[in-house]
Amino acid sequence: MSVADFIFHFAASVIPAVGILGASYAGCDHNLVVTLFTIGMAGMGGFYPGMRVNALDITKNYAGTVMALVNGIGAFSGIISPMIIGFLTTEVSK
Repeated sequence: MSVADFIFHFAASVIPAVGILGASYAGCDHNLVVTLFTIGMAGMGGFYPGMRVNALDITKNYAGTVMALVNGIGAFSGIISPMIIGFLTTEVSK
């Protein structure tokens, strides 16, 4: 990995994190929240190509199978996480 690759991948990881964290602390300012989320998601544009090509780097002949497994695990964790959070949190008073 070259220094340029590291810098661009680092920036593509930090920009979404800063945008989403900033949006969570922005309060009720709707315009600021939308702007920070937009900046965060735009930063993901540089992150996905570097992440998606890893399956080709790891195994050229089975890249489709590896991507299917990785995406399946990611989808499963997205489905099961809200259920786990529901079990772990108490009812919020209204």
